[in-house]
Amino acid sequence: MIKKGVIPLLALGHGLNDLLAGYFLGSLVQQEQNLLQAGMGLLVYNLLAFGGQYPVALWMEKIKDPKRFLIASYGLNVAALALFAILPQLSIVL
Repeated sequence: MIKKGVIPLLALGHGLNDLLAGYFLGSLVQQEQNLLQAGMGLLVYNLLAFGGQYPVALWMEKIKDPKRFLIASYGLNVAALALFAILPQLSIVL
């Protein structure tokens, strides 16, 4: 993969991930009567999203194959979207 094409794909993936996370968490707040569950979803998302950025960046630098990472990332976003109606908590983790 050409290195110039990686940056826009990473940026698009990041934007898509943030869009889905906002939709998932907003939907939980609107649909659920239990705000504790939505709050825990937000906490788990933030821990994974912000706590996981540095280890993932280190992993990507070590592997030096962004194509596999991009495919896995986009695949996880599609899986999260497909599973949200059935398992919203798992979708937030994905």
